[in-house]
Amino acid sequence: QVKAKLHIMTSPNQPGDILRAEIEIQISENWHIQAANPNHKFLIATQLQIATRDTLAELNITYPDPKRLTLAIAESPVDVYTGSIRIPITCRIKPYQFSKAHLTFNLTYQACDDKQCLQPNTISLPLNIDF
Repeated sequence: QVKAKLHIMTSPNQPGDILRAEIEIQISENWHIQAANPNHKFLIATQLQIATRDTLAELNITYPDPKRLTLAIAESPVDVYTGSIRIPITCRIKPYQFSKAHLTFNLTYQACDDKQCLQPNTISLPLNIDF
């Protein structure tokens, strides 16, 4: 129901440089994933985390605006993502003396249709940077 790809927009040339990337998420028709800030406590938020956070000096993740859907599972509309979305990421690699950096972006989400929700899932997207 959900596929994700990492797209590098600007790659760092040396430690201390900025990396700009996007996570592209494709959500199958008739399915959705919960927004990053769901408006119901029982929903599991879509979250992007960096497993190797100690490599970064700065991190900025910008989640898209959700769509509001009326679903059978909730009494009021639910904030979700559908179709194709992109999550922009800007980060600065710490100014280490190393010649490589390894980052792993972990996308956690819960896919649902209008009648059921699947177990939460995490997609790992690794990135190796050679300076």
